[in-house]
Amino acid sequence: MDWKQKFINKLDDKVSKKISEFFVFLLKKTNISQNIMKELMSGANIQINDKGRFYTLICHDILECERHRKQNCKSCEKKAFNQYYASARFGAGSSHKSYRDDVFPQYRMGLGVLPDFQSDQVSEIFDFLIGLRLVNGKIYTWFQFEYSRGCCKLQNEKDLKNLDNTSAFQSLWNMSTIGHIKSTINYVRSKKNQGPFGESNRNDSNPISLKLNSLKDKNKNYRPIEEKDSITFRIESCNRLSVLLKF
Repeated sequence: MDWKQKFINKLDDKVSKKISEFFVFLLKKTNISQNIMKELMSGANIQINDKGRFYTLICHDILECERHRKQNCKSCEKKAFNQYYASARFGAGSSHKSYRDDVFPQYRMGLGVLPDFQSDQVSEIFDFLIGLRLVNGKIYTWFQFEYSRGCCKLQNEKDLKNLDNTSAFQSLWNMSTIGHIKSTINYVRSKKNQGPFGESNRNDSNPISLKLNSLKDKNKNYRPIEEKDSITFRIESCNRLSVLLKF
């Protein structure tokens, strides 16, 4: 059994479904190596020249929920908010610049547990951040795992509505957990990203680039990002979500 399949076997029911899906696609659709996987688990910033395929795959349900909700449709009955705990923008919950994050938000998805791929260690406080990046006119998905998540878990649509009125200061304050403050101090001291299982000098200005080895999949959300995916794209009606969300 190779190292990829051994790690996939660790993705049990304590790992969120979105994180599991992310890893399965990452290991099968990209040229990731063991060394890069170690960097990823240590906090490296990773980018993929994929036209936003990974962002669409992981965030599509959330984007669709938000698109309907912001246009006063009852759209989150299937609890898309259980897949993340914060939407973020540069300077408002995130120190990372991201392509058009006013309409394609960065999402913080640190829920459940994260197993290490090289040891029996697990993290119960990790965070996962994903967004888009424009590189030489091409759209990339970028992401990184962080040592500690912020506050607080979304419970219902009221919590989602409160996010709309969250100021940049409040977004920053929500990230001020003990673990996140600790990792920030360590980053300032070492100039290295602080990950769940180590640290890495591969940050936003020096990311690791991956290549896709497959452009297609039976999952229809594994596709390039489109304008209609943005949270502000005008919907035609308040019909129920077109995607059957399985949470």
